[in-house]
Amino acid sequence: MRDLWQSTDKCPGHFGRIELARPVIHVEYAKYIHDLLRTTCRECGRILLTDEEIEKYSKRLTKLRARWKLLADRLIERIRKKAMERTVCPHCVLSSTGLGLRDRIRSMRRRRMVSWRSWTNED
Repeated sequence: MRDLWQSTDKCPGHFGRIELARPVIHVEYAKYIHDLLRTTCRECGRILLTDEEIEKYSKRLTKLRARWKLLADRLIERIRKKAMERTVCPHCVLSSTGLGLRDRIRSMRRRRMVSWRSWTNED
């Protein structure tokens, strides 16, 4: 394996990596991950906005990103707040109230394991 144009035994700046038993969330990213989990459905994974709202905001965002980055950032914040206000997914009609960060991560992990098991099943 080569890193930074040197072999791994000659690279002075890297100490290697550690395989952990469980995923670890970096402290600086915890708020962003929490916000993302609050704005998406725990079952289907889609944003908690209707298709019409997604289309409307997508068009606005495309126009704003071309010229006004600050206004685009404000629109993203408004979209995030609107999605966080919603308690029922408009796509699969599942309620997402009462779930904390830990429960949402467990649900995602469980869903991933189910899909992995079905993919590896040779029946």
